[in-house]
Amino acid sequence: MLRIMASLESEGFVKYDEERRKYRLGIALFNLGNTAFEFLDIKKVCTPYLKRAAVESQLLIHLAVIEDNRIIVIDKVWPTDHLDVIALVSYVGGSVPLHCTGVGKILSAYSSERTLQKLVAHCEFEAYSANTNTSREQFLESLPIIREKGFAFNDCEHEPYLRCITRPIFNSDGKVIAAVSLSGLKDVMTDEKLGFYGEISQRTTREISREFGYRIN
Repeated sequence: MLRIMASLESEGFVKYDEERRKYRLGIALFNLGNTAFEFLDIKKVCTPYLKRAAVESQLLIHLAVIEDNRIIVIDKVWPTDHLDVIALVSYVGGSVPLHCTGVGKILSAYSSERTLQKLVAHCEFEAYSANTNTSREQFLESLPIIREKGFAFNDCEHEPYLRCITRPIFNSDGKVIAAVSLSGLKDVMTDEKLGFYGEISQRTTREISREFGYRIN
């Protein structure tokens, strides 16, 4: 028990009070709580827009953020049709690969250099399908292009049967705080329909960004 408490103290989760001779909660737990509430706020604001996008597009919607140098899914909204995408491996609270998912690409493209380096350091650039780009250098080179376009496209790079289009959510400071992706089977999300899905994606993320105080020129 003492070894466990010592480990928790070293990480800032508890602190030993010499005067009272007992442990109290540390600042790390306070910060962790604040982070959790921040993500809950993001999810609360976004959910109505994500549900509408799911109805309009009949695609699967993901909401993701950066946490602990990973890309974490914090919400997932199902369409009323095309429920065959239920085989998708992502789940709320789980992490997804940086290099071969739309949310990973967008959050990387809009990250600070310091955050990006941490994200890349934790990425193994593993191949998930024949379309996966496993080159760290090519991935980094693609980020300015993604940022210039304002969206990322994933063409069966993670799951070999799934495509997605992803855009960022900005706050009042112009900082990207989350990413929203519209995902569907490649037989559903065809080239002919990408313009339609792109419009839904753009409108959804713009409206959410306005909710967070972002002003679009």
